[in-house]
Amino acid sequence: MRSLVWLPAIVLGGCDAFFSPPPQVSPAEIGEVAPRDVSPTDPNLSANSTAEQRELIGRVVRVADGDTLTIADSAGRQHNIRLVGIDAPELKQAFGKQSRQALSRMAMGKNARVLWTEKDQFGRTLGIVYVGDLNANAELVRNGWAWRYKHARSAELSAAESAARQERAGLWSDTNPIPPWDYRRQEQRNSRRR
Repeated sequence: MRSLVWLPAIVLGGCDAFFSPPPQVSPAEIGEVAPRDVSPTDPNLSANSTAEQRELIGRVVRVADGDTLTIADSAGRQHNIRLVGIDAPELKQAFGKQSRQALSRMAMGKNARVLWTEKDQFGRTLGIVYVGDLNANAELVRNGWAWRYKHARSAELSAAESAARQERAGLWSDTNPIPPWDYRRQEQRNSRRR
């Protein structure tokens, strides 16, 4: 079975060009691909990124939550991947487990392609994940299992979230879903009071 994941690391933004399907890849091609040059002024990259763009190909071996998974490359090295441009509910939050299950159904055990330029403060690779022709980042938002990250500038993610809200899909079936960034902030406040 042919599957891919393609993740560009765009911390604060997104570009529709990054949300179009990458070319197909065979399982024999699994591994890290040589970097390719990207202009530091490329609007598709985050404001903080001057790094070269890289592609990572591997098999999804773990799904931690609705926006984080682990890929094993051909050498067996594991890479933690944070799906860029989206924010899924925390596991203890309403719809958190359903969000993780949705990503698991899409990606677990399948080959994936990630296009990225940088890592976050936790060492996770930031990018867009493709499994086959399916953009997992956009699909989670489209089906109501994640929010478009509040700083993401992708028209595709904006449209996907608008459609999910209108259809009351996933977490939008709740009358007042709490964004994960608000949930985390409230949890921090509560932990300080204890």
